[in-house]
Amino acid sequence: MNLASWTSKETWFDDFAFHARFTPAVCALCPILLFTLTKIDWNIRNLSISFFLFIVIAYFISKVVRERGKKVEQNMYKKLGAMPTTIIMRFSDNHIDAISKRRYHEILRRHFKIDLPLVGEYETKDSDELYAAAMNQLRIWANNNRDIAPRVYTELKEYNFWRNLYGMKTSSLILYVFLIISELYRIFTIDRAAPTLGLVFSKQFCSVWILLISAILAFALVKKSTVQQRAFDYAKALIESCTQII
Repeated sequence: MNLASWTSKETWFDDFAFHARFTPAVCALCPILLFTLTKIDWNIRNLSISFFLFIVIAYFISKVVRERGKKVEQNMYKKLGAMPTTIIMRFSDNHIDAISKRRYHEILRRHFKIDLPLVGEYETKDSDELYAAAMNQLRIWANNNRDIAPRVYTELKEYNFWRNLYGMKTSSLILYVFLIISELYRIFTIDRAAPTLGLVFSKQFCSVWILLISAILAFALVKKSTVQQRAFDYAKALIESCTQII
Protein backbone atom coordinates (compact mmCIF):
# COMPACT_ATOMS: atom_id res chain seq x y z
CA MET A 1 0.00 0.00 0.00
CA ASN A 2 1.24 3.46 -0.89
CA LEU A 3 0.36 6.33 1.42
CA ALA A 4 -0.20 8.46 -1.66
CA SER A 5 -2.82 6.11 -3.09
CA TRP A 6 -6.24 7.53 -2.40
CA THR A 7 -8.44 7.07 -5.45
CA SER A 8 -8.30 5.57 -8.89
CA LYS A 9 -9.96 8.68 -10.33
CA GLU A 10 -7.29 11.19 -9.33
CA THR A 11 -6.77 14.00 -11.83
CA TRP A 12 -4.47 16.98 -12.09
CA PHE A 13 -7.34 19.40 -11.54
CA ASP A 14 -8.69 18.28 -8.14
CA ASP A 15 -7.84 19.68 -4.74
CA PHE A 16 -5.59 16.72 -3.88
CA ALA A 17 -3.30 17.28 -6.87
CA PHE A 18 -3.34 21.04 -6.25
CA HIS A 19 -2.39 20.71 -2.57
CA ALA A 20 0.00 17.75 -2.82
CA ARG A 21 1.79 18.49 -6.11
CA PHE A 22 1.19 21.96 -7.50
CA THR A 23 1.62 23.76 -4.17
CA PRO A 24 5.04 22.20 -3.40
CA ALA A 25 6.19 23.23 -6.89
CA VAL A 26 4.97 26.79 -6.23
CA CYS A 27 6.78 26.88 -2.86
CA ALA A 28 10.03 25.76 -4.49
CA LEU A 29 9.72 28.28 -7.34
CA CYS A 30 8.43 31.26 -5.36
CA PRO A 31 11.96 32.53 -4.49
CA ILE A 32 12.82 32.38 -8.19
CA LEU A 33 9.75 34.50 -8.98
CA LEU A 34 10.75 37.06 -6.35
CA PHE A 35 14.30 37.00 -7.71
CA THR A 36 12.95 37.65 -11.21
CA LEU A 37 10.83 40.56 -9.99
CA THR A 38 13.98 42.30 -8.75
CA LYS A 39 15.39 42.15 -12.28
CA ILE A 40 12.53 43.51 -14.37
CA ASP A 41 10.71 46.80 -14.75
CA TRP A 42 7.42 46.66 -12.90
CA ASN A 43 4.83 47.26 -15.58
CA ILE A 44 1.70 45.32 -16.48
CA ARG A 45 3.29 43.57 -19.46
CA ASN A 46 6.40 42.36 -17.63
CA LEU A 47 4.48 41.33 -14.53
CA SER A 48 1.88 39.46 -16.59
CA ILE A 49 4.55 37.56 -18.53
CA SER A 50 6.45 36.73 -15.34
CA PHE A 51 3.40 35.35 -13.55
CA PHE A 52 2.23 33.45 -16.63
CA LEU A 53 5.64 31.77 -17.03
CA PHE A 54 5.72 31.08 -13.30
CA ILE A 55 2.39 29.22 -13.41
CA VAL A 56 3.34 27.27 -16.53
CA ILE A 57 6.73 26.21 -15.12
CA ALA A 58 5.16 25.33 -11.76
CA TYR A 59 2.59 23.19 -13.53
CA PHE A 60 5.21 21.23 -15.45
CA ILE A 61 7.39 20.81 -12.37
CA SER A 62 4.37 19.50 -10.48
CA LYS A 63 4.35 16.64 -12.99
CA VAL A 64 7.66 15.33 -11.64
CA VAL A 65 7.16 16.30 -8.00
CA ARG A 66 5.33 13.05 -7.22
CA GLU A 67 8.21 10.89 -8.50
CA ARG A 68 10.68 12.78 -6.29
CA GLY A 69 8.33 12.34 -3.37
CA LYS A 70 7.92 8.61 -4.00
CA LYS A 71 11.69 8.16 -3.76
CA VAL A 72 11.61 9.91 -0.38
CA GLU A 73 8.75 7.64 0.65
CA GLN A 74 10.52 4.43 -0.35
CA ASN A 75 13.67 5.48 1.52
CA MET A 76 11.56 6.20 4.60
CA TYR A 77 9.96 2.73 4.40
CA LYS A 78 13.40 1.11 4.20
CA LYS A 79 14.66 3.07 7.19
CA LEU A 80 11.58 2.29 9.30
CA GLY A 81 11.41 -1.32 8.15
CA ALA A 82 7.73 -1.08 7.24
CA MET A 83 5.04 1.43 6.28
CA PRO A 84 3.85 3.75 9.08
CA THR A 85 0.31 2.41 8.58
CA THR A 86 1.66 -1.05 9.46
CA ILE A 87 3.95 0.05 12.28
CA ILE A 88 1.19 1.96 14.07
CA MET A 89 -0.84 -1.26 14.32
CA ARG A 90 1.87 -3.03 16.33
CA PHE A 91 1.42 -3.27 20.08
CA SER A 92 5.14 -2.50 20.43
CA ASP A 93 4.59 0.91 18.82
CA ASN A 94 3.65 3.74 21.20
CA HIS A 95 1.90 6.19 18.86
CA ILE A 96 -1.41 4.83 20.20
CA ASP A 97 -2.07 3.41 23.65
CA ALA A 98 -2.56 -0.36 23.96
CA ILE A 99 -6.19 -0.15 25.13
CA SER A 100 -7.27 1.93 22.14
CA LYS A 101 -5.22 -0.25 19.82
CA ARG A 102 -6.96 -3.40 21.04
CA ARG A 103 -10.32 -1.75 20.44
CA TYR A 104 -9.30 -0.82 16.88
CA HIS A 105 -8.09 -4.37 16.24
CA GLU A 106 -11.41 -5.75 17.43
CA ILE A 107 -13.34 -3.45 15.08
CA LEU A 108 -11.15 -4.34 12.11
CA ARG A 109 -11.37 -8.07 12.90
CA ARG A 110 -15.15 -7.89 12.98
CA HIS A 111 -15.64 -5.67 9.94
CA PHE A 112 -12.98 -6.99 7.55
CA LYS A 113 -12.85 -10.58 8.82
CA ILE A 114 -9.08 -10.44 9.35
CA ASP A 115 -7.68 -12.40 12.30
CA LEU A 116 -5.70 -9.61 13.98
CA PRO A 117 -4.01 -10.27 17.34
CA LEU A 118 -5.70 -8.56 20.28
CA VAL A 119 -2.68 -8.45 22.59
CA GLY A 120 1.02 -7.99 21.99
CA GLU A 121 1.91 -11.51 23.14
CA TYR A 122 0.12 -12.95 20.10
CA GLU A 123 2.01 -10.87 17.55
CA THR A 124 4.22 -12.93 15.23
CA LYS A 125 6.45 -12.30 12.24
CA ASP A 126 3.39 -12.72 10.03
CA SER A 127 1.32 -10.13 11.91
CA ASP A 128 2.62 -7.28 9.73
CA GLU A 129 0.99 -8.89 6.69
CA LEU A 130 -2.33 -8.97 8.52
CA TYR A 131 -1.88 -5.36 9.63
CA ALA A 132 -1.06 -4.24 6.08
CA ALA A 133 -4.13 -6.06 4.72
CA ALA A 134 -6.43 -4.56 7.37
CA MET A 135 -5.13 -1.03 6.86
CA ASN A 136 -5.43 -1.38 3.11
CA GLN A 137 -9.09 -2.31 3.48
CA LEU A 138 -9.58 0.56 5.91
CA ARG A 139 -7.90 2.96 3.49
CA ILE A 140 -10.32 1.90 0.74
CA TRP A 141 -13.25 2.43 3.12
CA ALA A 142 -11.96 5.88 4.19
CA ASN A 143 -11.42 6.96 0.57
CA ASN A 144 -14.98 5.98 -0.28
CA ASN A 145 -16.41 7.68 2.82
CA ARG A 146 -14.60 11.00 3.01
CA ASP A 147 -17.71 12.69 4.36
CA ILE A 148 -17.65 10.33 7.35
CA ALA A 149 -13.88 10.44 7.94
CA PRO A 150 -12.69 13.81 6.54
CA ARG A 151 -9.58 13.97 8.75
CA VAL A 152 -8.03 11.00 6.96
CA TYR A 153 -8.17 12.84 3.64
CA THR A 154 -6.85 16.05 5.21
CA GLU A 155 -3.88 14.26 6.81
CA LEU A 156 -3.17 12.42 3.56
CA LYS A 157 -2.94 15.70 1.65
CA GLU A 158 -0.66 17.16 4.31
CA TYR A 159 1.62 14.13 4.21
CA ASN A 160 1.88 14.25 0.42
CA PHE A 161 2.57 17.99 0.48
CA TRP A 162 5.52 17.63 2.85
CA ARG A 163 6.77 14.45 1.18
CA ASN A 164 6.84 16.07 -2.24
CA LEU A 165 8.25 19.35 -0.92
CA TYR A 166 11.08 17.42 0.73
CA GLY A 167 11.64 15.61 -2.56
CA MET A 168 12.27 19.01 -4.18
CA LYS A 169 14.56 20.24 -1.39
CA THR A 170 17.96 19.26 -2.79
CA SER A 171 17.27 20.56 -6.31
CA SER A 172 15.86 23.80 -4.91
CA LEU A 173 18.86 24.41 -2.65
CA ILE A 174 21.29 23.75 -5.49
CA LEU A 175 19.45 26.26 -7.68
CA TYR A 176 19.31 28.89 -4.92
CA VAL A 177 23.03 28.54 -4.16
CA PHE A 178 23.92 28.72 -7.85
CA LEU A 179 21.92 31.93 -8.26
CA ILE A 180 23.44 33.43 -5.10
CA ILE A 181 26.96 32.78 -6.40
CA SER A 182 26.00 34.21 -9.79
CA GLU A 183 24.59 37.35 -8.18
CA LEU A 184 27.64 37.86 -5.99
CA TYR A 185 29.89 37.40 -9.01
CA ARG A 186 27.88 40.00 -10.93
CA ILE A 187 27.87 42.52 -8.08
CA PHE A 188 31.54 42.31 -7.17
CA THR A 189 33.16 41.36 -10.49
CA ILE A 190 31.01 42.77 -13.29
CA ASP A 191 29.51 45.79 -11.49
CA ARG A 192 32.70 46.20 -9.39
CA ALA A 193 30.71 47.25 -6.32
CA ALA A 194 32.68 48.02 -3.17
CA PRO A 195 32.08 45.46 -0.36
CA THR A 196 30.61 47.85 2.21
CA LEU A 197 27.90 47.56 4.84
CA GLY A 198 25.76 49.93 2.81
CA LEU A 199 25.89 47.58 -0.16
CA VAL A 200 24.62 44.67 1.94
CA PHE A 201 21.44 46.60 2.76
CA SER A 202 21.03 48.22 -0.65
CA LYS A 203 18.48 47.48 -3.35
CA GLN A 204 21.29 46.00 -5.43
CA PHE A 205 21.77 43.26 -2.82
CA CYS A 206 18.03 42.53 -2.44
CA SER A 207 18.07 39.53 -4.81
CA VAL A 208 20.84 37.90 -2.78
CA TRP A 209 18.86 38.30 0.44
CA ILE A 210 15.75 36.76 -1.14
CA LEU A 211 17.65 33.67 -2.26
CA LEU A 212 19.70 33.39 0.93
CA ILE A 213 16.65 33.58 3.22
CA SER A 214 14.81 31.11 1.00
CA ALA A 215 17.72 28.65 1.17
CA ILE A 216 17.89 28.96 4.97
CA LEU A 217 14.15 28.41 5.36
CA ALA A 218 14.17 25.41 2.99
CA PHE A 219 17.12 23.88 4.84
CA ALA A 220 15.67 24.49 8.31
CA LEU A 221 11.95 23.82 7.82
CA VAL A 222 11.71 21.14 5.14
CA LYS A 223 13.06 18.12 7.02
CA LYS A 224 12.92 14.35 6.75
CA SER A 225 11.60 14.17 10.31
CA THR A 226 8.63 16.33 9.32
CA VAL A 227 7.75 13.95 6.48
CA GLN A 228 7.93 10.99 8.85
CA GLN A 229 5.79 12.74 11.45
CA ARG A 230 3.17 13.59 8.84
CA ALA A 231 3.18 9.95 7.68
CA PHE A 232 2.38 8.79 11.22
CA ASP A 233 -0.23 11.53 11.61
CA TYR A 234 -1.97 10.10 8.56
CA ALA A 235 -1.61 6.53 9.84
CA LYS A 236 -3.07 7.54 13.21
CA ALA A 237 -6.01 9.33 11.58
CA LEU A 238 -6.62 6.29 9.39
CA ILE A 239 -6.70 3.71 12.17
CA GLU A 240 -8.85 5.98 14.37
CA SER A 241 -11.38 6.29 11.56
CA CYS A 242 -12.35 2.63 12.03
CA THR A 243 -14.55 3.70 14.95
CA GLN A 244 -16.79 5.50 12.43
CA ILE A 245 -17.51 2.42 10.36
CA ILE A 246 -21.24 1.76 10.41
